Amino acid sequence: VSESVFAADVDTGMVLYAKNADAICYPASTIKILTCLLAVENCSLDETVTFSRRAVDLEEGYTTLPAYPGERMPLEDCLYGMMVMSANDCANAVAEHVAGSIEAFADMMNERAAELGCRNSHFTSPYGGWDPDHYSTAYDMYLIAREAFSNPVVARMAHTTEYVIGETDLSWERYIYSKNLLIDPQNWYYNDKVVASKTGNLETGRCLATLAEISGRKMILVCLHSPEYLGVFDDTNRLIEYISDNIDLDSLSSAVFFSDVIDPGKYYYKPVYWAAENGITKGYPDGTFGPARICTRREMLIFLWRMAGQPEGGSGGDAPGAVDATAVVGTASAVGTASAVGAASAIGAASAIGATSTIGATSAVGTEGAIGESGAFGASEIIDPAEAFSDLGGYDSSTATY
Repeated sequence: VSESVFAADVDTGMVLYAKNADAICYPASTIKILTCLLAVENCSLDETVTFSRRAVDLEEGYTTLPAYPGERMPLEDCLYGMMVMSANDCANAVAEHVAGSIEAFADMMNERAAELGCRNSHFTSPYGGWDPDHYSTAYDMYLIAREAFSNPVVARMAHTTEYVIGETDLSWERYIYSKNLLIDPQNWYYNDKVVASKTGNLETGRCLATLAEISGRKMILVCLHSPEYLGVFDDTNRLIEYISDNIDLDSLSSAVFFSDVIDPGKYYYKPVYWAAENGITKGYPDGTFGPARICTRREMLIFLWRMAGQPEGGSGGDAPGAVDATAVVGTASAVGTASAVGAASAIGAASAIGATSTIGATSAVGTEGAIGESGAFGASEIIDPAEAFSDLGGYDSSTATY
């Protein structure tokens, strides 16, 4: 039921499921995983945080400890308060402690998100309160969650169901509890495959960012904007079940993965992996994804060219050890014929694509001997996109679609 969903393997970047993954959403308190990450990266857990009046001055209805102006607390306790109870006053105090002000911390959030590859996000709040200028996407939240949950401190806090905040100068001990049903062993929605998880809730919908381990592999699952209170828990458990039952996770290690978004201004579904026996699996712009979505071999060549990041307007001609553009991409007698790429004797054969010496081996893509060199796909003299892609309905470099 979630409006926007993205799930991918942590180590390889293989997309396992996507639905409206580039849609602008409001991530609510799931963004606290980024706040926690920045605090752990920049401070020691035993540092003392002082709550300002601004930190505790929140709108009615927002979750708080509550803390009091001038109260002093160890950073570790503040982070547990923020991650377990989702206390917003703790998030504000942490932000001020790390950066000096909430505004300066928001700048840090945006800078760190950009470093992680987020292209459609902007943050103004350390706790994710409603602000039209505070937004993200399921894909960007996947990037953030992948980094945050790789930190053992953040992951531990995101799998804690209850915690005791020690006595302070202004308060007795506080006992806090998580409302995340996925990590509560006493709850119907509990899932023992979940390693770390953070909830979020706004009027725009419920949100959840989760790290799960399935058959020894770690997966990030992001569900945003569920209209139902329990929807994100249902969706996440169904995704885990779907991945466990329908995807051969053992095959991931033998595939090639492309993890970078091609066009800075537009998220688009690109080929995610290639295996000799399966061709390329890729998502489609209609917002769906599944292993059954196999692209044509012609599409494979086009996307390989895009992955190589070559300039437009290649000169044509031959390239040693590669494919002659005049006989392959964009011609009626090219891809799919016995004399070109796509024949049964080509793709997957030891002498063609998929061989350990070319594209398809884990040591191929990104190395000097693979894509981008004159001896393989991606050389600038191989393909002229304006001509080669004309019979596919045109090629628009501004949106990276065809």
